[in-house]
Amino acid sequence: MMRKHLKKLLPLCLALSLAGCAATQTGTQIAASTATQDSLRAVVAAQTSQRLADSINAAETTLAAEAQRRRADSLAATLVPQLRKMKTMATDSCPKSIVISPDGATAYSINLEGMSVYAYDVAAKTLKWRIKFFPTPAKGWDYDAGKEISSFAEKPVEAAFTANGKYLWVSLHNGGNMVIIDTEWKTDWQAQAMKPGSTMPAPTLKVKYYEGESDSAQVVMLKEIKVGKTPKVIAATPNDSIVYVANWHSHSMSVVDTKTFEVLKEVKVNSIPRGIAFTPDGNTAYIAIMGLDSLCKMDARTHTVLKSIKVGRTPRHVVCTRDGKTLFVSLNSPGDLVKFDVATETVSQTVHVGSNPRTLTLSPDERYVYVVQYKDNQMAVLDAATLKTVGYQPTGQSPVGVAVTPDGREVWAVNYGSSTIDVFGVEMVSQEILAAAQAAQTSAENMIKTPKPKSKRKKNR
Repeated sequence: MMRKHLKKLLPLCLALSLAGCAATQTGTQIAASTATQDSLRAVVAAQTSQRLADSINAAETTLAAEAQRRRADSLAATLVPQLRKMKTMATDSCPKSIVISPDGATAYSINLEGMSVYAYDVAAKTLKWRIKFFPTPAKGWDYDAGKEISSFAEKPVEAAFTANGKYLWVSLHNGGNMVIIDTEWKTDWQAQAMKPGSTMPAPTLKVKYYEGESDSAQVVMLKEIKVGKTPKVIAATPNDSIVYVANWHSHSMSVVDTKTFEVLKEVKVNSIPRGIAFTPDGNTAYIAIMGLDSLCKMDARTHTVLKSIKVGRTPRHVVCTRDGKTLFVSLNSPGDLVKFDVATETVSQTVHVGSNPRTLTLSPDERYVYVVQYKDNQMAVLDAATLKTVGYQPTGQSPVGVAVTPDGREVWAVNYGSSTIDVFGVEMVSQEILAAAQAAQTSAENMIKTPKPKSKRKKNR
């Protein structure tokens, strides 16, 4: 009986045994799978943790850099430029303007009565070379008397660069023309003009070229371009394709192609044009019209006059910010500096800076305006955002031109009356230190000016 029951139970036990084995195998597989998943989870967790740590580190680095930048900006906001005279150099007679090459290596003094252009090494503060024009009798202009006088044609006034400083364009006051100087002295204008198919005219103007302080001259030829009567300020479009020239007495703008050196057009404007500024896109030009107290707005693509905008009495020089939103204009007669909003075409601010402000320029970061005052023998430094005066710097007699090096570390000013160049170093100092220094200087000056009281002596009886 028992054996019979065992026979019945044997298949069941066998089945249970097989099931147990299968269950054990499945459990082992599940355990292995679970271990694998746990391992994967650990790897993923480690990778996620590392990525999170990397993200946190990157965020901390970014925040630290941003905090450092803000601290630097905050510190910079409390610093203002203080000018320190580095050197005064004699130049040729009556310099009218000065420009510094885009690479900051060379400064060019444009000497009206000396009838010359002097090139200076900016780093060494020494004369590199100079050219002197041969005099040709011509009619000039006496600005005080307001009449024509006997003079010479080759009197240089203003200058501008094209081709990243390779070519220096110089206006000749009484000649009704411009000359183009190859600053590298490598271009053979004559050879270029003679190439088949060349549209470049041959050079026609002889000048004397000197190396440094040498008295030994070499005669070279310069390219000249005829423009209007009494050309003054020259400006190139941002892409260097076109040059505008303001013709004082013919009341016009000459438009010159910089590749062919041909005058494309002469545009009539209102009385006495002088300063020129292009917007960064090169589409618009603003010309200071001294005779009508206005800016002439021109389409620089079609070279047509768009409108006239009043800005104040006798606007002389004009510059445009890199974003194209603001113009700064010097007003000669009232001694003011104007801030002009390009979008609204209105004067947003006017401040008095001194007697007869002439040329003005911006610091490379456009935070400050430098403007020379002809009759005050000084240069004003103003905050470009607020037009608050930061300070004044004495110059030579009758400063008329000013330029800043591309790194903003030096300011060069030419003095018409003393025929000198002042070179100033720019040092950024805190406003508190500058204010204290200015107060001390004012106090010292007042002590010098105040006469000592006379001592009262008792009379002998």
